[in-house]
Amino acid sequence: MPKAQDYHLTKAELKLVETAINHDKRPEVVQRSMAIQLLHLGHKPEEVAKIHAVSKPTIYGWFARWQNGGVEALANQPKVDDRQKQMMLTVWLW
Repeated sequence: MPKAQDYHLTKAELKLVETAINHDKRPEVVQRSMAIQLLHLGHKPEEVAKIHAVSKPTIYGWFARWQNGGVEALANQPKVDDRQKQMMLTVWLW
């Protein structure tokens, strides 16, 4: 049986999450920080997923992003499609 994930945050980490919840202007960061806080408080990923109307794998992904990069990693990342990549390459080679 796989080992249960530990979602507990240090005091410093919890302060970062609470600051994001209360002051960050990016709604996705606020939502994802709230999910991290709920996991820290002992809610199961299934419960947090239901509260935020997302899938359980999404919650796992948000927590992994948090672990790897903190609050900034919870922000939406810019997406570049194939056409944009080709345009950038063309400009770069020109």
